[in-house]
Amino acid sequence: MRTYLTKSFIFLRVVVSLFFATACEIKIETISLNSYIIALDESVLKDELRQTEDYDEKCEIVREFVSSQFPMIRQVYITNTYSTALVGFSAQLSKDAIKRIESYPYVVTVEPTNKGDIKPTTTEAKSCRWNVNRVGGRVDCSKKKSVAWVLDSGISFTHPDLKVDKDRSRSFVGYGNGEDDNGHGTHIGGIIAAEGSKCPGVASGATLASVKVTSSDGKGKVEDLIKGVDYVAASAKEGDVVNISLGGPYFETFHSAVSNTVKLGVYIVIAAGNDSKSIDDSQLLSSIPDVKHVYVVAALDSTDQLADNSNYGRFCCAAPGVDIRSTWHTPPEGYYKLQSGTSMAAPHVAGVLLASDGQLEAQDSVAYNGISMLLYTVKR
Repeated sequence: MRTYLTKSFIFLRVVVSLFFATACEIKIETISLNSYIIALDESVLKDELRQTEDYDEKCEIVREFVSSQFPMIRQVYITNTYSTALVGFSAQLSKDAIKRIESYPYVVTVEPTNKGDIKPTTTEAKSCRWNVNRVGGRVDCSKKKSVAWVLDSGISFTHPDLKVDKDRSRSFVGYGNGEDDNGHGTHIGGIIAAEGSKCPGVASGATLASVKVTSSDGKGKVEDLIKGVDYVAASAKEGDVVNISLGGPYFETFHSAVSNTVKLGVYIVIAAGNDSKSIDDSQLLSSIPDVKHVYVVAALDSTDQLADNSNYGRFCCAAPGVDIRSTWHTPPEGYYKLQSGTSMAAPHVAGVLLASDGQLEAQDSVAYNGISMLLYTVKR
C-alpha cells in the first residue's frame, strides 16, 4: 500500500494531537469488526465526481464505487463516504477484510480509528468580559457574504443573537439537522458572530453554518469529523472560515482532508489543545512547507499571559481564551455562559478572519518559554 503524501501543515498535525482520550468497552462476539478510514487515490473517481456539483450525489458515486470494487464490505458496514476533501470511506471491517483492501493498488491509506474520540478543548471558566476588545473590537459583518462554518456540537437555531443558515447546516452524528444539544458549538458561534449588546462577537452578524460532528455529550468520531470537513470542502466558498475547536490524536486522513480543503481558498482555524505543553516537540511536526490559510490558536488570559493549561508553539498564534462569556443553547444565565480553553481562543481568530476578509495583520505578540506567538487583531 502506498503512503498517502500531501503537503503537511505543522499546525494541523498539532491540531490533530488534540483529539481524544476516552476508552471504549466493546464486547466482541464471533467476527471482530473495527472502524477504519480508507483513503483512495483521487484520480480513480476524478471524472465521475466532476459530473455533478451536488455533494450528496458525489458521495453516492463514491459509495457505488466502494460497493462494486470491494465485495467483502457489506453496505450496512459503510459508515461514511468522502468525495471532496478526501476521496474514500469509513467502515466497520474485520482484519481479514483489511488485509484484502490493503492489496488494492488505488488504496493509499488505511487508518484505524481506535485512537479515541474527538472532544471539546474547553475548561471551566470563572468571570470576566474583555475578549472582543482585545482583538480589535466588534465589526458589523451582517452584510458580508462569507460564512463561518462551525464544526462542533451544533449551533442553536433559535438564539436571538445568532444568524444560522439552516439550509447549509448539517449533522453527521446520525441524528438531527445541526441543532445544538450540548452548548459548546453555540458558544463558539457566538464568539465569532453574535449580534446584540449582551455578548457581541468579533464579526457581529455574520452568517454561521452549523456542521454537527459531536453528540450531546460533546464527544464524536474522527470519521464524522472528516465527513464534516468533506462537506465544507464541497459547500464552502473562497473566503469562508472554518472553526474546529476539537481535539484528539493525530490522524493522517484528517490531516489530508484539512490540507486539501485550504487549497480551495478556505481558512481553517483549530484550537491548540489544553495539555499545557509545547506542540513543537511533537514527533508529528516534521516540516512546514506551506502554512497558508491554517491557524492553530493558543489561549490567553486578560493580562496577555498564556492560559495555565494551553498548549503553545512557534507555529501557533494566540487569542483570548480565559473567562469568555458567549451564547449558550439553554438559559443558565439568560442563554449566555462563561467558558475557558483554546476552544474559545480559536473562534476569535475565525472572527478576525471574517471581519478582515482574511487579510490578517499581527498588531502584537506574546511570548512563553522563549516562544513568540502572534496576536491578530481586526484590520480596519
